[in-house]
Amino acid sequence: MEILIIGGGIAGLSTAYFLEQIASDAKVEVQIRILERTERLGGKICTVHDRGFLMEGGPDSFLVQKPWAAELCRELGLADELVPANTEEKQVYQLRNGQLVPYPDGFRIAVPSAWGPFLRSPLLSWRGKARVALERMVKRRPGLEDESVSSFLRRRIGREAAETLAEPLMSGIHAADPEQLSIRTTWPQLVEMERTSGSLLRGTAEREEARSKDGSRAMFESLRGGVGALVDALRGRIQGEILTGASAGPVRKDGDRFEVDGRAADAVVVATPAFEAATLLRTISAPLSADLDAMRYVSTASVSLGYRAEDVRRELDAYGFIVPASEGRPITACTWVSTKFAGRAPQDHVTLRAFMGRDGQEPDLARTDAELNRTVCSELSEILGIEAEPVAARVFRWPRGNPQYDVGHLDRVARIEDQAESIPGLFLTGSAYWGGSVPDCIFQAMVTAEKVLVGQG
Repeated sequence: MEILIIGGGIAGLSTAYFLEQIASDAKVEVQIRILERTERLGGKICTVHDRGFLMEGGPDSFLVQKPWAAELCRELGLADELVPANTEEKQVYQLRNGQLVPYPDGFRIAVPSAWGPFLRSPLLSWRGKARVALERMVKRRPGLEDESVSSFLRRRIGREAAETLAEPLMSGIHAADPEQLSIRTTWPQLVEMERTSGSLLRGTAEREEARSKDGSRAMFESLRGGVGALVDALRGRIQGEILTGASAGPVRKDGDRFEVDGRAADAVVVATPAFEAATLLRTISAPLSADLDAMRYVSTASVSLGYRAEDVRRELDAYGFIVPASEGRPITACTWVSTKFAGRAPQDHVTLRAFMGRDGQEPDLARTDAELNRTVCSELSEILGIEAEPVAARVFRWPRGNPQYDVGHLDRVARIEDQAESIPGLFLTGSAYWGGSVPDCIFQAMVTAEKVLVGQG
């Protein structure tokens, strides 16, 4: 069976790996070819080592709650390379009127798990805190209709807590507008808490009790050499042909076979952003292409900076800080990388990483690296008091890099999948559909590989 995979990001590479593993177990012969239009594999996974600093252009870790990335790392022989995030200094700050104010200890995305720190927090008024405390009395919403993150939060915890505490965290992860971001796509666990426990406070308390039985665990883990080590390990294990710098033309079908730029295949897996998939599939299905093209994307950028520790006046005692849109700043967040994970900077140095871009506030990617770097350095000078020049700097640009999971996203994905399934041998996978984190993409790759080989064993 000849299988062509278009896209050499984590989704495409993982799909190839799982296809080979499943085929081997089922004693099915497969010939796999991966086409990646750029000269680099990994998509948004991009780890750079510069003068002893470890800099991530894309994701820097895996959420422990989603085990698929760590499981794949262990399967690839990287178990000893997995490292947990710092569990001692896991605080997060919010920039409020130009000042860094800590989130209350025990704040879990939308509600507190510990009342003392929450009640002492200056981020909310007493009226706002009282409204959160009344969340247990809010009736659950009937039905399964999707709603925005903002709508869900205002309904459950009130406008002040939603806009001040929860929305900046939740929407910041997706570079999204919380008024448009789908709660069912991005935070289904909160919807499930409401459905099963009747309350986010009650559901959080139940989960905290379960967590306490497991002992203290980090929420995130990464690889000692950076997330890019996972890409390298996959590339080393895939037996099929991997072509970089190989742009793919339109996907065409002739009978039971596909053809892409003169390359024939029995099955095609499109593991690209939705807008690229739309172009590839326009000839084979105009309605499918239209639905794919309707998915919105936002451009972002990040700037990683290495400093001498003595040049940073403020103690880096947290994972970093987020910047709500209301602050009107050019940056949206800053991760204190060398606090979050050990080994990210040389001795007596630190690594910081600032983010730019969200829905409605996209960075000007036409600006030079030097200009973006100056903007971030100016912000960190004002916020953290850093006056010295960085000893290392790297700019990462992601034009149309963040899919926007708008309200109704899951309905569109279901429609897309139905249309793709009507074309035997065609499969779609990647961050555009069921989630954009590394573990999400790996899980989708597992499912896709099984679908491709159904009936072949």
